Amino acid sequence: MAEDTPPLDVNIPWTYVSSLDDMPQPPPRHLKCGSRAFASSVARSLPQIDSISLAPTIVGDEGARAIGPQLLTNKTLRVLHLHGNKIGPEGATAIAAGLEKNAALIEIDLGPGAAFYNAIGDEGARAIAAALKKNKTLASLILSDNGLGEEGAKAIAAALE
Repeated sequence: MAEDTPPLDVNIPWTYVSSLDDMPQPPPRHLKCGSRAFASSVARSLPQIDSISLAPTIVGDEGARAIGPQLLTNKTLRVLHLHGNKIGPEGATAIAAGLEKNAALIEIDLGPGAAFYNAIGDEGARAIAAALKKNKTLASLILSDNGLGEEGAKAIAAALE
């Protein structure tokens, strides 16, 4: 993880948008999405976003599979909140594949939400650990309450050494 990355402003001015019809023009830099379908379309179509919270839109593995490939080429997204989205090992693997080559993200939150959790388990943790070995910009990764066992925790710890 990056050591010289500037800290994020914890008071991000999120703009809540529930559909493409509600999207202000120009699109906001810090977007909070209100539905799974909208979240997937945003992930594909708005590369100028700096921060996005898709929590809790329940994107699941399907939404994570849409987001993962976008991370490969996105050069602007710095903050990605996916807490409480029912993302499992398959979705975590898709996010990890994008994270591996992403040079912009400094924060990913895959922790629990108020009503729902992610459950990436050891399989998802191993995929994220492999990506962390290659990613040089990520400074904050939240994986609490994800069903990680000893194997997954050891993989993450080894990637951070």
